[in-house]
Amino acid sequence: NEKGEKDMKLNIGQKIVLFGLLPSIATIFFIYTIITEKMQVKAGADRVVKLSQYVINSSGLVHELQKERGASAGYVGSNGNKMKDVLDDNKRNTDSALSSFQQYMASFDAKQYGLEFSQKIYAALNQINELSAKRTSVAGLSITKAETISYYTTLIENFIKSIEHVALLANHPKISAHAHAMVSFISAKEMAGIERANLCGIAAANKAVDTRSLSNWIAAWKGQEVLLNKFESLASQEGISFYKSNHAGPIVEKVSEIRNLLLEKANEGNFGITGDEVYEAATQRINILKNVENHQANELSNISALISAESMRSIIFYAIITVVSIVATVVLNMINKKLATKITTLFK
Repeated sequence: NEKGEKDMKLNIGQKIVLFGLLPSIATIFFIYTIITEKMQVKAGADRVVKLSQYVINSSGLVHELQKERGASAGYVGSNGNKMKDVLDDNKRNTDSALSSFQQYMASFDAKQYGLEFSQKIYAALNQINELSAKRTSVAGLSITKAETISYYTTLIENFIKSIEHVALLANHPKISAHAHAMVSFISAKEMAGIERANLCGIAAANKAVDTRSLSNWIAAWKGQEVLLNKFESLASQEGISFYKSNHAGPIVEKVSEIRNLLLEKANEGNFGITGDEVYEAATQRINILKNVENHQANELSNISALISAESMRSIIFYAIITVVSIVATVVLNMINKKLATKITTLFK
């Protein structure tokens, strides 16, 4: 009948328009999905760029706390007879680093990176409030060498846990690999700091090494090797090359000689080397490690910034394609409508 014929004519016109729109709609949806993904990658990369600055600032404070731990252990280990001047210098350096860190934290909103991250930072900041009291105990020799090392180590571990969380926040494979490599290296450097504290205490005491001190020292020594191997398995070739070219030469060899000397005479003492000398050699090596640590943090920031820039370029590219697709869809729709009108006229 006439009504059915009219509906058929209209359906044919509508189908032509619809079939013309479907490919364009599917394309736009696909591009939208890609843009959304790229925006998430960019946001994650930008987050790590900002957090890299936290890593650099907090690791600078950690470096000074590590030095103060070693000098404090040497001072307590010698019953206050050695390393007083070195310790006083270290405390001034720590205070300076702490002041810089606090200034940085005044404009750093840890909460925006999640509750777990901010809790780790606040745990370290709360513990650092005890620093003045611990220093008083060290100066008055009312604390043991083991207790001294334990306080600083726990404090530093809290900072390192916050840095480890940065690696967990990296949601891109390349960024994640760099972040975990950096964390392994920072942890290895911390082991080197613990070893320095133990070596200083042992050399300053200048007597047979007790089982606990020997065990703690060896654990820190060998722990470094494990973590450095892990670092090399995760780091970029450029990062590994930088590490190997810097961590070599007389300074590193001197620390190896000290290790062998103290290990050889562990049962008798009388090492023939002072705590100050041990501290100086170990510190020179750790300063090398600090340079590599800074290089890793900067590399993490750079790779994150690069990925962010690449994501931004992709967003712009696909946004242009989206605009072109929308324009093409509008034009195609207009053409299809005209075509549908002609077909409907033919039916009439």
